[in-house]
Parts: sequence; C-alpha cells; structure tokens
Amino acid sequence: MLSTAAGAAVSIGFPAIVRAQGLTTVRVGLALEDDATPVLYGVQSGLFKKAGLDVQVQSVPSGAAGAAAVAGGALDIGKSSMISLVSAHVHGLPFSLIAASGVYTSEAPIAALLVPKTSPIKTGADFAGKTISAASLQDLAAVATEAWIDMHGGSASSLRVLELPSSAVAAALEQGTIDGATVVDPALAEALDGGKMNVLGHSFSAIADRFLIAAFFCTNDYIAKNGDTIRRFNAALHDAVVYTNAHHGETLPLIAAWSKIPPATLARMTRSTSGAVLDPAEIQPLIAAAAKYKVIAKTYPAQELIAKL
Repeated sequence: MLSTAAGAAVSIGFPAIVRAQGLTTVRVGLALEDDATPVLYGVQSGLFKKAGLDVQVQSVPSGAAGAAAVAGGALDIGKSSMISLVSAHVHGLPFSLIAASGVYTSEAPIAALLVPKTSPIKTGADFAGKTISAASLQDLAAVATEAWIDMHGGSASSLRVLELPSSAVAAALEQGTIDGATVVDPALAEALDGGKMNVLGHSFSAIADRFLIAAFFCTNDYIAKNGDTIRRFNAALHDAVVYTNAHHGETLPLIAAWSKIPPATLARMTRSTSGAVLDPAEIQPLIAAAAKYKVIAKTYPAQELIAKL
C-alpha cells in the first residue's frame, strides 16, 4: 500500500489526461509541506471520489502564490498560513475559511526557538538588544519569538529582526549573524542534526497551547456558488484528517514524494497535526497575537473569517 501511495503522490500535481466522468472538479493549491498530507491521502484513497469530487492538486510555491491563484480563478481552494489570512481579512481581500489545516499543539511542537550551544542566552531577558530572524518581519515565527521573549522576562521592543529564509537560519546562528530564531520542521530537525543548537523553548506555545496555523480558503464568490461542493470537500477532508493524524508512519512515503522532504528527515521531525474542525476558539489567540505585535491594527472576532456554509 505504501508504494502505491508514494506513486500516487508523484503524479498528483500533474493534470490528468482523462477526467473522471460525473465528478465535480475542484482545483486545490498546496505548497510542498507536511500539512498537505490529508488532501493527498484523500485523493490517493478515493475519499474525494466517493464524495463525487475530482480533486486536482496543484503545487504552489507559497500561500501567497496560492492566494493570488485563487483570487484570479486559477484555483478553487487554496491553503495558507493563518497569519496571512488574518491580515488579508483586515485588508478587505474577499476570502473566507472553509476548513482547518495545520494545528499547533504544545504536546507535539513543530517549532522551537533555537540559540547556538555556545550562546549565553538562557531567558527572554537575555535577548535585550539582540538580533533574531524570520522569513518575514510579520510572519508567525517572528510573532512567536517576540511573544516568547515577552513571556520570559524580556522585551520584544528591544529586538532587531533580520529577514532570512529558513534554510539560512542554522548557518546564521553558527556565524553569529543572529542570536536566536524560531525554526519550524523540517528545517528544525535539520538544524538540530549537527548538535550545535540548543532549544531555548517552544515559542509557538507563547501564543497558545493549541491554535490554528493554516487553513483552506476560497473566494466569497466561489463559496456563494458552490456551497454543496465545499460541504462534500469538507466531509471527505475530515475523514482524511482523522486517518492521517493517526497514521503518520503509513503516510510518510506519500508526503515525502509530494514535498521532496527526505524520508529520513520526516521520520525524525514532529509531523504536522491537522484540525478536524474549523473552530473560532483555535483562531482567536493568533488574531490577538497579530494585533499585539502590529501585524494588524486591532483584534476582531475570529468568526468573521469563517464561511457560512
């Protein structure tokens, strides 16, 4: 079964020559990340087909690229980080959430605040005037690092933030270009391999012990015209999430083939947990943190983000 799953994942991103007859086509954009697993499994296992859907998965380089494709009509459903979607709502972009994707839990942390093993930094207070990094000045890693430092005796306002891709963080820490950074799997597993880094804390937990970090979304126009299709997509996705959350080992070849993350790295890292339901209570802590750290001007009710289906 595992070899079949892996083979399916290799071909999932390519257009099918012959479309399934009598099925509703749904084009879904996914980045090459672990939390794509439920959708890939839903396609490979036939769960979407049983729901009357021909789900066509297309790879996108980022959530932002997926959002542009959804807005332009090239995709029906996108998946993006929640912090981007929280900000998009404030700026009036016509998107609504239809389903949960990745969920952070303190029991299975997928991110950590790293410092070099030789670093004297032990607490948040030790970060006074120090430099951290994030892929973007307003991304989840930056917000989480600032929240952790504030929670542990420091002041985020004293930090300097350097924009770096996750692939460059370990080298920057070793070279002393930065003093600390929140790193997310698989980059976290790879950064820890060399034995030169210490985990100072699980910074995402400074936002909440459990919160939604990514979600599926559509344009409001698509939702208004395709409510039944979305409900069927959600029902099949729910069943896929229940299975994949409980079978990380069995789905490893599937996501390895899709994401290009080496299987050995996937086996070492903490695998992504997906949300089975879209719960406003799992979104509100992130909205509050985004407002506190100036990603958005002010907080708002999480329910505003969620489609009425």
